[in-house]
Amino acid sequence: MRVLVFVAALLVLCPTAARAQVRASFIVGHTDISAIVQAQERESSTEVTLAAPARVHARRPGFVTAFLPTLSSAFDLGSTILLSRRGGHETNPVLGQSIPRISATKAALTGVLVYALHRSEPQHPRATKIVAVVAIGAFGTAAIKNLHALYR
Repeated sequence: MRVLVFVAALLVLCPTAARAQVRASFIVGHTDISAIVQAQERESSTEVTLAAPARVHARRPGFVTAFLPTLSSAFDLGSTILLSRRGGHETNPVLGQSIPRISATKAALTGVLVYALHRSEPQHPRATKIVAVVAIGAFGTAAIKNLHALYR
């Protein structure tokens, strides 16, 4: 049950954190138009026209660059935990055999990956998509390998 809760939290929190960053950048970049409106009201008392606020490009995390890497990482984590509970072992020496250590490391890796993809997308969209697809493939391959070892 704890595995399902962790995987659900991972799926919800990574895109939510990216959305919060987008909202924060939109709020910081948004200009206050009250000074413009007051200056125009002083200039022409008979006709008041409001100037449109400066258009701020709000970037949203994409399906390929945010959701799919998070989902494939969650599948990898779930299959790793399932395999370790049924007698398997993690071959990566950095992760060790501790489930909390594996979970924390994979969550941190996924968070850094999604953040880096989100930040690099405007400057290098094609390279970002390529890195995202490679990461999805790597996590997916690890999950398939774990499930294959589990059901042998």
